[in-house]
Amino acid sequence: MVFLLLSSILIGVIQVEANIPSIQVSGMYQSGKMILTVKINHQNPTQSHYVDWVDVDLDGTIQRYTQTPQTTVDFTVTIDLGNVNPKIVKVRANCNTHGDGGWIQMPTYTLTVQPPEGSGATNPGPASYTYYQVVDVPITATPASGEFFSHWILDGNNIGSSNPYTIKMNANHQIKAVFTSNQPTPKNYTLTILAPEGSGSTDPVTGTYTYTQVVTVTVKATPASGYVFDQWILDGSNAGNTNPLIINMNTNHQLKASFKTSPSGGGIPGYSLEAIFVGIILFSIFVSKRNSFKIQKLNEG
Repeated sequence: MVFLLLSSILIGVIQVEANIPSIQVSGMYQSGKMILTVKINHQNPTQSHYVDWVDVDLDGTIQRYTQTPQTTVDFTVTIDLGNVNPKIVKVRANCNTHGDGGWIQMPTYTLTVQPPEGSGATNPGPASYTYYQVVDVPITATPASGEFFSHWILDGNNIGSSNPYTIKMNANHQIKAVFTSNQPTPKNYTLTILAPEGSGSTDPVTGTYTYTQVVTVTVKATPASGYVFDQWILDGSNAGNTNPLIINMNTNHQLKASFKTSPSGGGIPGYSLEAIFVGIILFSIFVSKRNSFKIQKLNEG
C-alpha cells in the first residue's frame, strides 16, 4: 500500500479557480485487486477541506464510498475495490466545501510480458498487467545457469540489453527477454561531443565516449558569461534546447551545443554587443557632424 501511495502518478486534475482544491485520482491493478488513490491538494493552506465521498464507475456500475472527514489540509485516501478488472474506470470525488469535482476517466494501459526465448526468467513473469495510471515499470531478466541474457524485444523491436529495463506505461506494450547459450559480443557505440558553437561548455566535455551496451547518456550545456544556450545539434540536425539532453545510445551519435550572445550580456549590463556597436557608430557620426559645424563657424568668423 505504501508503494502504491508513493508511486501514484497524476491522472486527472479538476481545478476550477484560485483557492479551489485540486482532486487527483490514479489507480493500479495489482495482485488481483484494483487500488484507487485519491489525493486532495489546496492552494490556500488556511482553508480546511476534505473528501467526504468518492464515486467509482466500473463499466457503467457506480458505487459510492464514504470517507471519514479529516482535518488535515492535504491528504491521500486509498480505496480497495477488490478483485475486479474493468475496461473503463471513472472516478469523481466530493470536497466538503466546494462540492463535486466532476468525473475523471482514467486511461488503461496493458503490459504483456511474453515467455522468454531461451532459458531464463523475468520479474515480473509472463502475464498481462493492467495499469490505470502512467507509471514506470522495471523488468529484470535472469538467465538460467550456463545461459546469458542477450537482449529485450519491446513491441517487436530489439531495444538492447539494459538490465533491468524500465518501461514507461503511457501506451500498451509487449516485452520479451531473449537468452542465449553463447556469451553475446558487446556492441560498441560512440558519442562524439564536438566543440560548441559560441562560448560555453558541456558536461561531459568535448571528446569521444564509447559505450559497450545500450544506455542513456545525459549531457548538460553551460553558457559562458554573456551567452545563453541556444540549441543542440545531434547528428547534424536541430535537437531542440532541452537542457540537459538525454541521448539513447543505441547507435553512434555526434552532439554539439550551440550558444549565442545574451540579449543583456557583454559590454554594458542591459545592452547587447550589437546595440553598443550601433551606439558607438551613431555617437561617432554625431561627434563628426558637431566638429564639422564648429570648423565651419570658425571659418565664417
